[in-house]
Amino acid sequence: MSLLLLIVLGGLVVSSDVIRASEPELLEIVKRHDDMWKTIGSIQLSYTRSGSFGAINGVLPGCYCETDGNKIRVILVELGNFSTDKANRPVAVKMIRDIFYDGEKLHELKIPQDKYPLPKIRLCDYVFLRDEGYVGTITPRSFFDALIYFPIPRYFFVHTEKGGVTLLELVNKYPSRIVSSYRNESGDNIVEIAVDVGNHLDNRAELGPWKGIVRINTSKGYNIDSSWFSILTKDKPPVDLIAERSVKNYIKIGEHWIPEKIEFLLHNGEPEKISNRTSGVINDCKINDSSESRLDDFRFPTNFVVHEQLPGDQPTVTHIWGAENKPVRSFDIILEFIEYYSNECMTGELSQENKYLALRISLVVLGLIMIAVALYRLYAKER
Repeated sequence: MSLLLLIVLGGLVVSSDVIRASEPELLEIVKRHDDMWKTIGSIQLSYTRSGSFGAINGVLPGCYCETDGNKIRVILVELGNFSTDKANRPVAVKMIRDIFYDGEKLHELKIPQDKYPLPKIRLCDYVFLRDEGYVGTITPRSFFDALIYFPIPRYFFVHTEKGGVTLLELVNKYPSRIVSSYRNESGDNIVEIAVDVGNHLDNRAELGPWKGIVRINTSKGYNIDSSWFSILTKDKPPVDLIAERSVKNYIKIGEHWIPEKIEFLLHNGEPEKISNRTSGVINDCKINDSSESRLDDFRFPTNFVVHEQLPGDQPTVTHIWGAENKPVRSFDIILEFIEYYSNECMTGELSQENKYLALRISLVVLGLIMIAVALYRLYAKER
């Protein structure tokens, strides 16, 4: 746990006497925090991501996120399609993940950055684009689930009942206490609260017990740093997992203090074994200003193939997207989509590229037919 102590205490001037508070004081601090964040109806952030992404370290500007407490839009710049150059050095294509939660479903579009925004494609390019990492999906999700893509924790969004759990609800639900209070190097008052969640947070019981340290900056509008601890009991021997979020600087927007630079760490408590380190620096922030909202601007490209996961055990639906940002044709059975796609793309004037794709599809269909015939003959022989 030496790294954790360095993160929590490094660069901080800790008061000589550790202050312990009674439960009423804890609840009052948390309530003031929640009351402040209730005044935020909407928030928009443009930010830059930095850190280790797979085998590559990178700086990824151009990220964006927005929420009004019911809808969420996140545009992430990522590294994907990893390969190596002639010198065997890792290289990657920059990808855009455009994520939109409409209040019920999560829509996700993934395409190379140099093709974004992409208004239209040719349907017959589907196989080629899929191999290049183009993806379109719709999945049933909650507001709480969608916040996983947001750089600010879920308990900042206490102005909506769909926001999962507020900090006050968290400390009321699980054993919590103030463990220390101190001033950091900027002179801000920091209060540390320990939360013993047990096996119940986020349906992650299979990961083992969760414990958290929530650090509230009471001098800066009750902003939060946090450290979450888990024991990976499915591993043998069990492995400690620590996920930390640390605010390095704040900016003031109106009456609100917003984290300007946030660092995320994932490790097992040993400094030399950090498995993931990323950070986000906010370049622009708007609060309670919907004049330039991008929440309802999400679009799948025309002719894009989108796979929708339905609730329960229902089969996945495959859509062909239309110009009005809604499906123009849908298939409950994937073989029906393959048949339609094959017929559409093996007729008329085809480019050389599309002829190659059509040949691939034809070979797949022919292979399926041959397998079916062989199985039928085997079945008939056995009878």
